[in-house]
Amino acid sequence: MRKARAALVCGVIGLPLCLLSYVWIPFAGTRMGNGVILYVVIVSELGALAAGASAVALGLAARRYCPRGTVDRQMASRGSIIGAIVLLLVLVPNIVGNLLASR
Repeated sequence: MRKARAALVCGVIGLPLCLLSYVWIPFAGTRMGNGVILYVVIVSELGALAAGASAVALGLAARRYCPRGTVDRQMASRGSIIGAIVLLLVLVPNIVGNLLASR
């Protein structure tokens, strides 16, 4: 099923995008490349959010039509799980960081 494969691919694509959103950490104390780094972080976080949300949505839609025990259902489940992990890795640090910064 195409949706199951697409869910897994979106989840796998979201992982490196999520990691790329942390590229600002080595340059936090320096002025080197602030403009470019800012754009890379914003684009990678938005891409990771889109890929994660797509993986979850496609995975749930594919699971609805796949019979139990098939490879397609397993791919859809893995895509949904990886997409949820990507969403958590992007959203939780941003929410916690904002809460800590507002103190």
